[in-house]
Amino acid sequence: MSRNLYLSLIASVLLVLCTRVDAQGPYCLLCPTQDLEDVNTPTTKDYPGPWETLDHWTCSSTAQTLSCFYPSAADPGTYNDCTYSGETGFLVSGPSNFCVGDAVRENKCDEAIFQGANGCSAPSGTTQ
Repeated sequence: MSRNLYLSLIASVLLVLCTRVDAQGPYCLLCPTQDLEDVNTPTTKDYPGPWETLDHWTCSSTAQTLSCFYPSAADPGTYNDCTYSGETGFLVSGPSNFCVGDAVRENKCDEAIFQGANGCSAPSGTTQ
């Protein structure tokens, strides 16, 4: 009987913890301010940067993606497109040697581009 009681307690605690995580509300995503394409080529060991800075972005509530565009140092006049999942914030497409691992998460949705269950704050924008 005590074994069932312990299992019930563990299940109850897990249920409470999972419910509290869901109750925290939607997460919010921003584009990383820079990609990983180094402007200075070749780089020195002590000075790796600077990197390309975010130029513009697009957001799709339907596809649940956030695409961030950075000027290409290797191919001037073009952009590196780093697309992140709106659901997880993880990189879903783009050159992995230029794009950072995931989108920036923030707790407040004030300036977020992708706002969890609410989708995109706008379909596109620029930092210029």
